[in-house]
Amino acid sequence: MKRLYITRNVGGAGEEIFVPQEAVDDKPDGSIDLARKTGTDFDFQFELPVPDGITQGTVVYKFWTTTGVGDFRDQTKRLAVGPGTITLVFGGNNATAEVNTFNDITLSAPLGDGTSKTFVSLLENKANANGQVYTISQGIEYVSYWDFGYVYLMGEDKHATLTSTNEYRTDVVNIPTLTGVTKDELNK
Repeated sequence: MKRLYITRNVGGAGEEIFVPQEAVDDKPDGSIDLARKTGTDFDFQFELPVPDGITQGTVVYKFWTTTGVGDFRDQTKRLAVGPGTITLVFGGNNATAEVNTFNDITLSAPLGDGTSKTFVSLLENKANANGQVYTISQGIEYVSYWDFGYVYLMGEDKHATLTSTNEYRTDVVNIPTLTGVTKDELNK
């Protein structure tokens, strides 16, 4: 892979070249140079902004890579991977959308041995119901389900709170150390 191409289509008005605002090695044609990376994979993080004034409709971002100089007007020219799309839908309402309510869920402050039921999952799948409670001692196999954890902060600012596992205070429980995953892998 040599270059990454990105387009944006606002409300079906047609695809336009999208160049991220973040620091990337962009070429004069608006593509992103991947040759300076390994050429086989890449990792970028950038925002896909919603244009001002959009309250209804769609914004579609399209991504593809090429083996050399490509063309925004012809996605098949030297195509390596793609195209992939991200579609953002705005406005309207969904009468069939469900609101989840959780009752009688008790979360406990973490114990040193990891057996307290400290974390809750909002993921619904066949194996785990929405609102399932987990312990730290269940380990790496379940850490991806933990969305929020209970913590009681001591000291001058005493209070109980829920926090994402990504932001969970390591001075209370160091989740990456206990579970063997990196902070970046924890739910935000």
